[in-house]
Amino acid sequence: MIFIKKNYILLILFLAFVNYTDAQDLKTAIRTKTDPLLALKLQEKIPTGKTSFSFYVRNTDSARLLLQSLKSGTIRMDDRLPIVTTELSWEHITKLIQSNQILFISEQQIPKEELLFGATDYSCNNIRLMQSAFPEYNGNNTLVSVKENRPDTLDIDLKGRYLNNQFVSNTFSSHASVMSTIIAGAGNTWHGSLGVAPGAKLNSVSFMNLLPEPSSFYGQGPTHIQNHSYGTINQNFYGIEAAAYDASTFELPSLLHVISAGNEGTVTTNTGRYEGIAGYSNMTGNFKQAKNILTVGHTDSSYRVLPASSAGPAFDGRVKPELVAYGEDGSSGAAAIVSGIGLLLQNAYQLQNNGSVAPASLIKACLINGAKDVDAAGIDFRSGYGSADAYASLMSLQQKQYFTGAISSNETKRFSIDVPQGIKELKVTLCWTDPSALPSGMNKALINDLDLEIQHSSSSQIWLPWVLNAFPHKDSLQLPAVRKRDTLNTNEQISIKAPVAGTYEIVIIGSKIQTGNQDYSVAYSFDSSNVFQWEYPTKNDVVLP
Repeated sequence: MIFIKKNYILLILFLAFVNYTDAQDLKTAIRTKTDPLLALKLQEKIPTGKTSFSFYVRNTDSARLLLQSLKSGTIRMDDRLPIVTTELSWEHITKLIQSNQILFISEQQIPKEELLFGATDYSCNNIRLMQSAFPEYNGNNTLVSVKENRPDTLDIDLKGRYLNNQFVSNTFSSHASVMSTIIAGAGNTWHGSLGVAPGAKLNSVSFMNLLPEPSSFYGQGPTHIQNHSYGTINQNFYGIEAAAYDASTFELPSLLHVISAGNEGTVTTNTGRYEGIAGYSNMTGNFKQAKNILTVGHTDSSYRVLPASSAGPAFDGRVKPELVAYGEDGSSGAAAIVSGIGLLLQNAYQLQNNGSVAPASLIKACLINGAKDVDAAGIDFRSGYGSADAYASLMSLQQKQYFTGAISSNETKRFSIDVPQGIKELKVTLCWTDPSALPSGMNKALINDLDLEIQHSSSSQIWLPWVLNAFPHKDSLQLPAVRKRDTLNTNEQISIKAPVAGTYEIVIIGSKIQTGNQDYSVAYSFDSSNVFQWEYPTKNDVVLP
């Protein structure tokens, strides 16, 4: 019996190393089954020693046996996708590439904090305005996870609301303390330490594991937002980390990952579709290519996108970053601000809906729809849909200007809204949480394609979403958006200047849905022409003489 078992294992290992097609040589396998940066290394002299790798595999049990046979380090398996991570000698990689068990390989990168000196201005992004107008929304009954090193858990601005866990880092970092304070500081030290959502609870997890934590971890609480204010290197492909974060939100639809875009806006990428185009597609980390997250660039206090703010598009032409926020010190603080605003929106939704939790797609829709246009006119690849506005985003919830639903392939859903007189702009945003795609450096990531239209009931006029030109040339990337069907993004937006008063239909079309029903969220707003809003200073602002 022991003889049979040993031979069975040997047979598995033998079959695992059989090339998946006789005609495909090693060079083709390297190009199609590894990330672009790893492929460059393997085409040159293969490094010596060991490093950590992530593998997207056919079967996790078979892959584990295969890796154990090569004397790998500790093997970690994802609980959502067939992803295996381990430390391994470089000498084994070319052999693994030819295994029919291995679908995609990435070398794990080292994360680094994306903050310069840790200052913020809460009058920007209308945070203090929202806190002044709606003091009842302070983030209570929400939980944020800060993924990086460990903050000062005894800090009087965090003490009593920090929850320990098994994934916390052993390394203390002042950066983690600053991010935690921006998001949820209590304001006990001084007025500048009052964060965006001072009533929220928080925890922290180590960012040395670049993949998301297990679903069971996020289910505790539950976690509503995870903040990621760090990056690695410029990676322009839909890899293992991107797929894992998309799967994380798809499995837990109320979990939103908010991620800094990076501080390399002046860098020229050397891989992918946008190779050699200065100032574009230079976000720092493969996980920032995911569809179901929010990436955030940074501005100064005058809402000018700073040169260091990493730009899009994503590897397949999608709009990145989706938002920008204040962060003269880098995109770390900008992401923390958006995480805090997201907690306030979640808090408001729960209070208005008897404790029910808002889906992440609705929080995204409200954040994107409420954003102020900055930088180039309309949507662009540096500021995305605009600068986050806490007050405007909340008003979609406060005035019940949103709806959620589900749609199947070839189905059409219609929702009527009445636009009053004197409206300067009608804006509508559709968001959905898409299933994860297979890791690849070449194909677009979208799985389920929904389409948004607005129809004027009396005239039958139709408006389509704003779509950017993603052709890989700088002149094309700088062109203004045009109205057309969007077949790339999981966020679609239509705006209409000076709409005629009357009834309009918001139309959702399930153009191509491969996974049964697809949930979606829509937020809309009316910008009135003759309404004055005092924004600064508010009673919550400290104005120095």
